Amino acid sequence: MRQKIFQYKFSIITSSIIIFLSMAESPNLPSTPFLNIPYLDKLVHFAMYTGLSMVLFLEKNWNNVSPNQKIGQVYNMLLLLMAVLMGGLLEILQPLLSDRARDFGDFVANTTGVVLGFYLHKGILPLLKGQKIF
Repeated sequence: MRQKIFQYKFSIITSSIIIFLSMAESPNLPSTPFLNIPYLDKLVHFAMYTGLSMVLFLEKNWNNVSPNQKIGQVYNMLLLLMAVLMGGLLEILQPLLSDRARDFGDFVANTTGVVLGFYLHKGILPLLKGQKIF
């Protein structure tokens, strides 16, 4: 059990940071008035969950990926579902535990980020391992 938890140490750290940022009170979050980009918060959600998904799947598949591994493995789908559920649960809990409102757009950005991170890890993993991808 300890070995499995240690295998996912960066995923646990990344998840903890996302949970903290999602539950932080709005006045405590840094604001940048010079960055008046529309939907910047959606881009931040998208980037956080893309990063979480990439870290999660890189840690999961670092030692046990064969070139012929299928994308639709049950364990991969379970991890995808867990990451999406984490994003959804945090959106539901935000108004209850902080002064932030729930936003379906944030959930969509989270989910899209999780899926993109999964597919990005498929291309990055062989590069990190020094394997040819083409």
